[in-house]
Amino acid sequence: MTNKRYLRPDRECFKEVLPPTANSDDCDFVLTVHNEFVKKILLATGIFYPDVGGPAIHARHIADEIVKHGGRVRVITYGGAFPVGTVLLPYPVTRIPLSLWAPLRWALYALAALKDSLWAEVIYAFDLSAAGVPAACAATLTGKKFFIRIGGDPLWERVVEHGKRFLSLDEYYAHGYYLTDRPFLFRLIRWVLSRTDYVITYAQMLADLYTKYFNVPPEHIHIIPNPFPAVPSGTKTLTDAPLTLYAGRFVKYKNLPFVLRVFRRIHTAHPASRLMLVGSGPEFTSVKEYATTLALGDALQILPAVPHEQLREFQARASLALAPALTEFSPNFALEALATGTPILISRGNGLTVQLPEECLFDPSKEDELYERWNALLDPVVYAKVVQEVIASIPHYTWTEVEAAHAVLLGL
Repeated sequence: MTNKRYLRPDRECFKEVLPPTANSDDCDFVLTVHNEFVKKILLATGIFYPDVGGPAIHARHIADEIVKHGGRVRVITYGGAFPVGTVLLPYPVTRIPLSLWAPLRWALYALAALKDSLWAEVIYAFDLSAAGVPAACAATLTGKKFFIRIGGDPLWERVVEHGKRFLSLDEYYAHGYYLTDRPFLFRLIRWVLSRTDYVITYAQMLADLYTKYFNVPPEHIHIIPNPFPAVPSGTKTLTDAPLTLYAGRFVKYKNLPFVLRVFRRIHTAHPASRLMLVGSGPEFTSVKEYATTLALGDALQILPAVPHEQLREFQARASLALAPALTEFSPNFALEALATGTPILISRGNGLTVQLPEECLFDPSKEDELYERWNALLDPVVYAKVVQEVIASIPHYTWTEVEAAHAVLLGL
């Protein structure tokens, strides 16, 4: 009988290492033994390649890392077929069409998760609701290990996004609104988290939130910081017509009317300054309509979402980046801006894993404070000083380290 040390997955490779007398039955036996030892992991995510966004990017990197370590992976996500020209991936991806009626879409996702959970050893979800709930149900029914990565807080985000409250994450939980606004969603999230073997997040602020309010044991939480896309290759200087750039969702908690009011004052003090807002969302039209009342002319551009390549061109031209939400977690836009050496004005209490200078931080409820920070950074001397401090503060934490941390966590 064939020895169990033959663990290479390719059938032709098995034939090369089997004894000369081996036949196809021996080869099939080796394949069976191999499948007993290989790690099989199901990734459940709301978005995935070629979509952009934190969960899509992280899930793709982790899937590739599993394959690199000889494991097997399957992915479930929402979305249509891959567009022509996208990379052919070395693992199956099940995509549930977003065009379907929502209850049917969720039911199909749950069935796909249950089916693949019978195959998997570990189920790893990348959000708490759209993917997390069906993944938790599948893990519970099949008794499989369940990991989840948290990138934000859907309870606070939904309440604030729909205009019911307008306050930061910390204020929201301190006042106990999470118990009264959407009690079913709160209990559902708490149940999902109670089923986890590990909760993975990138910031201490989120680890503290889920420990304090959702009863997740601290020993179940692993902090794996978000990587920086690159280390700045040069030093930016302030241009004669400095551009400040925002890119992201147009939703209420992103605080964009607040930004426009402050920019009107900035433009009065610095007539050559410009502001560009790029993105999409339910508040896109209302933000554009509000902007017309401010009479800022060509100094202000509001554009729909653009391909990532074009956004990178805007980032290269920008002197400043802006992340003004009531609570900022760790937006990819902010990380990419810092990776180009661009100073970013960002709300205090954010989840970035970088200690930014005080000149970059402001209270998102105080227009005067944002004005003071923005105005100061349009001084060439202050700008040069802050650029140097920003570059010096960026941690050299890369995708390689993120992938290696996951490899250990997943037992690859």
